Amino acid sequence: MRKLIPLMTAAILFAACGKDGTGSPGPSPSDLAVIHLSVAGSDGPPTKLSGLEYELHEKPVNHWAWFFFERSSGSLAAMGTVGGDGKITKTLRTGVYEVWVIANYPESVNLASIRTKNNFLALKARLSDNGAGSMLMAGSTPGGKPVTLSDENPEAEITIHLKRLVSKLTVSSITRRFESPALGAKPLVLKHIYMTNVYPETFYARDLKAEELPSRQAFWYNAMGWHHPEGLAADRSTDRFLAERELDRNLSQNETAELDLSFYFFPNPLPLQDDSHTPLWSGPRCTRLILETEFEGHTYYYQATLPKEEEQTSIGRNMAFQLRCTLTRLGSKDPEQIIPGSVEVVFSAVTGNWQGNYEVNEKS
Repeated sequence: MRKLIPLMTAAILFAACGKDGTGSPGPSPSDLAVIHLSVAGSDGPPTKLSGLEYELHEKPVNHWAWFFFERSSGSLAAMGTVGGDGKITKTLRTGVYEVWVIANYPESVNLASIRTKNNFLALKARLSDNGAGSMLMAGSTPGGKPVTLSDENPEAEITIHLKRLVSKLTVSSITRRFESPALGAKPLVLKHIYMTNVYPETFYARDLKAEELPSRQAFWYNAMGWHHPEGLAADRSTDRFLAERELDRNLSQNETAELDLSFYFFPNPLPLQDDSHTPLWSGPRCTRLILETEFEGHTYYYQATLPKEEEQTSIGRNMAFQLRCTLTRLGSKDPEQIIPGSVEVVFSAVTGNWQGNYEVNEKS
């Protein structure tokens, strides 16, 4: 248990340094309180995506920034940055504050521009901002409940759970069980797996709402297909999280290929009932996982749309799912086309270490 700086000592130091250029005194010791924050993680299972490993790429908190906003005005009361998993102690005036933390943000984020809570709520991230060695994370106090610092409560004890901004989908296995023995006897090769109709932007503070999704195809990545010319330009950093290329895996009849390949994306809030498979883009579409295969020199596609069922809860940040599928006949000639009965898909939620791995704790 870490020894805290005594409140009176911290208050005296704060008051001694709290005079402005005119000699005006700072707050008195009775108006001060102390908060202690640290970052802690836990172990988890390994995952694979182009060589990514849990300990090296999903787990680390390389750096983080903290913000205290005054509850009444929304103005910034204090902020700071921490390298690695260091710890901070902050002395504040008594009052009511909202606390936010972001982690592993890129250098392009202008922290100095965040002067109010509304500035923070408008802060956006891109999928490519996730580093090769860490994932973007953010968090606040549970339920957004503010922290009250008072004479009666001069040392608040808070726990903030950091959530990754991305969701994760792991393709655990693919089984080939063609209904036609004649087709089943011929070679089928898995060439690529990738995600389509991905909107590569979100807020640090929350997931997007369906009405906030742009309607133009030009704002979407892999819109209606791999590197579609009408979508966003191809980007290697984004591809790393959304695709596994050149797999060239033979899928034998009545056998299961164990893959364990993970893909990372920002949640798409579009309800399944608002999805579209029309040949022309007419607005936002659900995100899909695409299996691209080759059969007798021709390309066939199989798709799994997220969410799979209308009654399913929308996928949110820091959620992880596994997918197992069975191919029962030849797929479609277009990644947006559905061939009924060509594939059976089973989703299952992953609980445990992926969710809630990171905490920002106040320790006494």
